[in-house]
Amino acid sequence: PASANDPEARYHAVIANWTLIFIPELAERLAYIRDIYANLTPGGVLVLTEKTNQDEAVRGMYWDFKRRRGVSEEEIQAKARKLQGVLTTQPASWYDSALSDVGFESISVAWARYGFVTFIARKSTGGGSPDSS
Repeated sequence: PASANDPEARYHAVIANWTLIFIPELAERLAYIRDIYANLTPGGVLVLTEKTNQDEAVRGMYWDFKRRRGVSEEEIQAKARKLQGVLTTQPASWYDSALSDVGFESISVAWARYGFVTFIARKSTGGGSPDSS
């Protein structure tokens, strides 16, 4: 990762779609979010979309959604098996807390459906990072 003080490594916006769910260790996920935060300009925005924990009812609604779009039961089950142990979800509250803990402000949910959630988090215009001690 680039240094947080490198002006060439600063971004006004970062979009991360379905990325963190493939990082199994929560400490590594948090480090990924911290790195994004460090490389955003003051006032920069992170748009983060992740699959979050789904209870049985929500999973059923999601699979019904897939079926209505022509995905077969066999395909649904095969994908579920392929992702087992590869994709690791967390509750939406984990993401909200993690974003806040790293220093993001104005965290909101822009979209949510069937356990998929898009967060929009803005770095303060002051650009400071919370004390990590």
